[in-house]
Amino acid sequence: MAWDGKGPELGPIYGGDLKNAGDLLEMGSDLTLAASQTYAAAFPIWQSVHGVQGDLRATELTGALLKAQPALSASQATLEDAILARGRINLNDLSPVTGALLKRVDPYLSSFNDGLSFALTLPTLLGASKEGPKTYLILIQNEDELRPTGGFITAVGKLVVWDGKLISWNVADLVFCR
Repeated sequence: MAWDGKGPELGPIYGGDLKNAGDLLEMGSDLTLAASQTYAAAFPIWQSVHGVQGDLRATELTGALLKAQPALSASQATLEDAILARGRINLNDLSPVTGALLKRVDPYLSSFNDGLSFALTLPTLLGASKEGPKTYLILIQNEDELRPTGGFITAVGKLVVWDGKLISWNVADLVFCR
């Protein structure tokens, strides 16, 4: 009889753990690798922020994140493999102890993925892409005059960033004729 890659049913407690052992090990291995890759890419940035040099400016942060993008992209790809492995595991098949451990890990998977996505997107948001400077419209609302969209819009602002540097910032009051 050929082995199908699944563990045998060895009883109600451990059969599911053994059956899912391949996916559990793959998930653990990929998570460990993704964490290691992220640490290697992010630690120099963390040192710059908390180092003796003082505050890290947005332009320096943008440059550091651009430099780390290949490593962060590799980390995110590895994390996605771990998430796929996790998706193949049914919690109901696992022993109570293994299921409880996996339930503790689950919330961190999406947070880890969100953090990597943010780190990969931030340079673009700060205008450090081939698209050039980024312009943002800022609407300032008055919470004392509630509207369906929030508050009454009393002022409007325009923010322009390029390569992590604030190029311009303007705010104007809105005056409506009644």
